[in-house]
Amino acid sequence: MQPPQHVFDPFAGVSTTLLVARECGLDATGIEVMPMGEIIWRAKSQLERYDVPELRAIREWIYSTTPGESQRRFPHLPITQYAFDREQEAQLMWYDERFQQMDIGDNFKALLKFILLSIREDISYTSKDGQFLRWDSRSGKVRQRNAKRIANGKMPYKPFHKRTILPVQRAILQALDHIILDVSFPASSTGVNGKQELIVGSVLDAPAARAGLGRCRDYVSALLQSVRLYQNLCLGVGFPRCRPTSHAQPQTKSVELYRGEQI
Repeated sequence: MQPPQHVFDPFAGVSTTLLVARECGLDATGIEVMPMGEIIWRAKSQLERYDVPELRAIREWIYSTTPGESQRRFPHLPITQYAFDREQEAQLMWYDERFQQMDIGDNFKALLKFILLSIREDISYTSKDGQFLRWDSRSGKVRQRNAKRIANGKMPYKPFHKRTILPVQRAILQALDHIILDVSFPASSTGVNGKQELIVGSVLDAPAARAGLGRCRDYVSALLQSVRLYQNLCLGVGFPRCRPTSHAQPQTKSVELYRGEQI
């Protein structure tokens, strides 16, 4: 691809496609439904705007300040309950509060928010294992499950001990050191950065889809075909193996897209 062609990523995720497009001098638009994707994009897209001396000043403050403990609870999902030691969780929330109170630019606050997101596995009782999470035997979740098994006359689960659980302060410093190194020695690029935009929403929502399509008209036809296929897979339309067992035809709701075209 060459400018002025426009890259469109309807499932932007952590915005890797948008960042590579910028390095290649291409304009790009992405759509991402997860709010976390916007936080990551805001941090990564500001790479050339981070001042290394200011990053080092922030690092020095983190290094020299003893972390406190916040009374604010971590916004747990059911899958994250008992993921952190109580002290670790309280310190994580304390850093979140203090970072937002610091007298620094919004781009640095976004970066620190991104760091707090990125270290959660490092400071938790969990470890990724393919598509699953393995839980350290010291976690409250495993202890509760083992207590129930023993009460029912069963053997406890096979113990699993995570090799390293980093203290919150050390994990933040480690992540920040990597970022300072990256900013100090940026990767080579074309020197002509394209313009990128991340739209927060679903590609199946008319406003988000219309906004994204309006910025890359050359790819409207291909995208509409992709959205039709996605909707067909979801609703079982046009795919005999996916159709409901009843004889009633599934009702499909049209989604208005670019220039009034419908699927």
